[in-house]
Amino acid sequence: MEALKQIDVLLYPLLRWIIISNKAHIRRLEPHEQIHEMKNSIQFVLLSSTPEREVKFQQFRDMAARKPAVAITLLKKHLNTLH
Repeated sequence: MEALKQIDVLLYPLLRWIIISNKAHIRRLEPHEQIHEMKNSIQFVLLSSTPEREVKFQQFRDMAARKPAVAITLLKKHLNTLH
């Protein structure tokens, strides 16, 4: 922490805020998700939402693929409530 203060007294509080407020996380890709042209079996994806929110998104995406009209209606309803 002292080394950060020597650079700038606000550096440590700034870095702390960035880390605490960050909602992104890294998840290792399953073999079927990997980019095989990279020839590297250790690959990750950066997700910018919580795992719970990602599950909700995946469920909505799957439902939209089965029932596009319902998905469009829900999206329009959501867009109308944004301020």
